[in-house]
Amino acid sequence: LGNGTVLSMQTTGNLMHTLGSIAPNSNVEFTGLMPNTEYNFQSRAYTMFNNTAVHRGVPSSLFRILTPMTRPSSSFSGSPSLTSSLATSKDAMIGVSFQSPSVSERHGNLTGFAVIATPTTGSWPVRTATLDSANLTGNTVNFGSGDLDIVGGATYSIEIRACTSAGCSDLASAGNITAVSEVPASSATNITINRTAVTSTSVEIAIAPPSERDRNGVITHYNLTFSSPLDASEIRQFDVVGNQDDMQTVILRQLEEFQTYTIMTAACTSAGCSSNVMVSSAMTLSATPTLGPVPRLVQTTSVMAELSIPALPLSKRNGNITQYIVTLQRREVSGVGVVNALQTELRVTVTDPTDSVQYNLTALLPASQYAVNVRALNQAGEGPNGTAITITTNESVPTSSYDDLTVTAGIRNVLIQIEQPALDSRNGIIGHFQVFLQRVVPTSTNVTSQNVTLIQGSDTVEANFSSLHEHSVYSVSIQSCLLSDGNVCSPLMSSNITTLSSGADAAPTLSFDASSNNVTFKSTVIVNFNGSSIPIDELNGIVVSYEAILT
Repeated sequence: LGNGTVLSMQTTGNLMHTLGSIAPNSNVEFTGLMPNTEYNFQSRAYTMFNNTAVHRGVPSSLFRILTPMTRPSSSFSGSPSLTSSLATSKDAMIGVSFQSPSVSERHGNLTGFAVIATPTTGSWPVRTATLDSANLTGNTVNFGSGDLDIVGGATYSIEIRACTSAGCSDLASAGNITAVSEVPASSATNITINRTAVTSTSVEIAIAPPSERDRNGVITHYNLTFSSPLDASEIRQFDVVGNQDDMQTVILRQLEEFQTYTIMTAACTSAGCSSNVMVSSAMTLSATPTLGPVPRLVQTTSVMAELSIPALPLSKRNGNITQYIVTLQRREVSGVGVVNALQTELRVTVTDPTDSVQYNLTALLPASQYAVNVRALNQAGEGPNGTAITITTNESVPTSSYDDLTVTAGIRNVLIQIEQPALDSRNGIIGHFQVFLQRVVPTSTNVTSQNVTLIQGSDTVEANFSSLHEHSVYSVSIQSCLLSDGNVCSPLMSSNITTLSSGADAAPTLSFDASSNNVTFKSTVIVNFNGSSIPIDELNGIVVSYEAILT
């Protein structure tokens, strides 16, 4: 063995361990071997002379040793790929793709990987994905559903470890990635209606944003879906003002008055809006009605008109209708226009604003045309007048025969000038007058009449009676009659007139007293006569004296 020095040699693929000296039962240690690797070991003796190997002995027989496995020294090779996308289910997904560590770093057969996603902020849960069998070329893990659910919009730190049966490598960072936004899990933490800011057409709403856990990303806007018994469902979008953490104040405008609105609020990200909406309600204030009802004429008489006032549409009431105010103004009477006629207001109580109201206008004047307006009243005040309708009452019996009468008497004629009745007494359009003349002193049963037509546009007519008796009292009776029905006439109005007098047309019948021939009365003539022997129609007046003429 010489001095026991061993020459250290190495050939390709082999390791030579040099022993400084040889002692019986020496132990040789090889370092730097690969785990889980099978090695062939063989020994050979050398003789030395002057530190030079002189003879090399015969190699020993081979024996094999398999080094034990250890945990991998690396988790992956190369640079992992991190991606985030939105699944069709609207769930945020994070994909992690990586290569297995090199063979020299595995230190055994890989049994799997652990991929850990840890939120960098917040208190969201850590998600761990495991691969039971390692793909020697590439591995992919997807976070986003089930036990691997992640939070949209959150940033995750991704770490990987490789495992063998001997254990797992230290965690190695694959980088950070922010998950895409998801649909928010809730709409808000609280919804508040600002009752002091409610008007008849707007509602102010304060929205407290969803919790950080429920946002699933950046809240970009809120969708408010609202409806009322009057309005169909409508959606309005309100963008986030300022920071998404801030309380958002939105105002719903152009609403209907005095309506209860159901408001559903949804928070939205770029992925969509929450399906879990928060429901609130608000009632707008009342305003004056925006429309006046248009009444319908049911029927009329000469002094009354029956109206049917329809219910206003709900959208025009703006509150609870309690009264209708009916305005009445006469425009025309008996075909003659009325200037500056006074208006009359009547108030009609409304018990059911959804139903029509029947109302009678009374104490009207016959043959009159009226303009009728109706406006509605609620707790906020009066609305505008509706479209006016015109009603015309029926004609009636004239209440007067004339307004003025002028009678001029001659000796044997009478001229009568008649002015038609005042407007409010005509009760229609006067078409003619009936004039009756009868001698009352001396009494006569004969009646003379004339039917005198009134020319429209004129106010007076004349009736002329001739061939009358002198100095006689005549009764003049007049009645006015309607143009539409000549048999509808006013009550007779009468007055007396006396014709003028002239000389009598006859003298009394004379007789002489026989004794006037007696000698005793030779200077006296006694004349007898009877005044009643003169026909009354020939007296032509009242006898005041008699005159006897002796020729």
